[in-house]
Amino acid sequence: MDINDIAYLYLREDLTYQEIGDKYGVSKQAVHGYIATHRELWAKAITSVRRQLDFSAQPIGESIRRKRKLLGLSLHEVSEKVGISKPYLLLLEKDKLKTSSYYGQISKYLNSI
Repeated sequence: MDINDIAYLYLREDLTYQEIGDKYGVSKQAVHGYIATHRELWAKAITSVRRQLDFSAQPIGESIRRKRKLLGLSLHEVSEKVGISKPYLLLLEKDKLKTSSYYGQISKYLNSI
């Protein structure tokens, strides 16, 4: 496994640890453990991949999802802080709703971390 490849798969391809593990033939715990033991490299890899991606050109929901994942936050954590349900946050992240007053609140919360 290569930390840069994992970061790319995680952010750009939007794969879960389980899906990344399946790709490498290891468990999701192995992927998590690998990232945990290479925290400093992981942070650099995430920063590098993030710079390669043009977040401003993405739909707002996708940008929110990527920012949440970049910060290592779960749907539950963010939805709880903002005061919405997990299913509603998921709809926002998938850009299934045309407008929502919560986009601003979510972005503000994620940018405050």
